[in-house]
Amino acid sequence: MARTWHPPDETAADDRRRVAGIALAAAFGFGLGLLAGLVAGEWLGGVDAGRVRRTVGRLRGEPPEPADPTAVRRAIQDALRADPATGSLKVRVRVLEQGLLELIGRAPSAEARERAGARAQAVAPGWSVVNRLLVEGEDLPDGAATALPT
Repeated sequence: MARTWHPPDETAADDRRRVAGIALAAAFGFGLGLLAGLVAGEWLGGVDAGRVRRTVGRLRGEPPEPADPTAVRRAIQDALRADPATGSLKVRVRVLEQGLLELIGRAPSAEARERAGARAQAVAPGWSVVNRLLVEGEDLPDGAATALPT
């Protein structure tokens, strides 16, 4: 096989051009990727577990989680009234602080108490629910009259 002879300066110059071309392409690709990341970051905003959970809920067709405490309290009260298993319960929903609420009142059975707690948690999945519903006959003597705390 015959080899062609190139003067040393031309071969070295070709090699330098190839390396410069590869370096330029790599720098361009890096810059383009960085720019795309910045644009995507501005478009998507901060991503955290709560935001992912809300997005998945939206994709499933679930109602959005209310953000302010008054809206959360109202949404839970409405959900408890709308549910046949908890609609007759006298439950007070209290927001203790952002992300923490409690249910206060009476329930005729442990199942009704658990249903109310589960319903509240379903309405506000990012919140912690303290279920302080008292079960008549277990936590309270039958027929005991107790007022709900204010």
